[in-house]
Amino acid sequence: MKVCPKCNTQCSDEAMFCTSCGTSFNENVNQQDQNPNVGGQPEQQGAPIPPAQQYSDPCDHTAEFSDAEIHDNKIFAICVYLFDFLGVIIALLVRIANRSSYLDFHIKQQLKITVAEALVAIISGVLCWTCIVPIAGGICLIILLVLKVICFVRTCSNRSAEVPILSKFGFMK
Repeated sequence: MKVCPKCNTQCSDEAMFCTSCGTSFNENVNQQDQNPNVGGQPEQQGAPIPPAQQYSDPCDHTAEFSDAEIHDNKIFAICVYLFDFLGVIIALLVRIANRSSYLDFHIKQQLKITVAEALVAIISGVLCWTCIVPIAGGICLIILLVLKVICFVRTCSNRSAEVPILSKFGFMK
């Protein structure tokens, strides 16, 4: 008598399949021949991947900056997102003094948002005679404001990531 490895049903020796669950006895024999580990312990396929190496966001540049550089320039990076173009000017003046790549990164991100806002405003202004374009432009400006808030929050939490939607546009690289 054969015993099904899946449901433990007893079947005749000539049976090719389990009469209860349909498991093939030939596959089980082949798998046991190919797999010498029948002791019940799972085989280890390799060393487990640490969580930090499983996924890395290509838009997150936090690791590129030292903790000291982030600490020294965090206030000015926050000002970049709070005060728009005035914040960029303040950050550029500070950047001249200390050559911070962290500050350069955040200035570049705010300038991407500013360029996108200007493009939306120009297109909405030129096509203001239509009804739908100014409405769509207003929605786009609200989305850009939300993106600016996201960048502000990330900067406050010591993260340096590219602007979520604008990083996908090639001309904004």
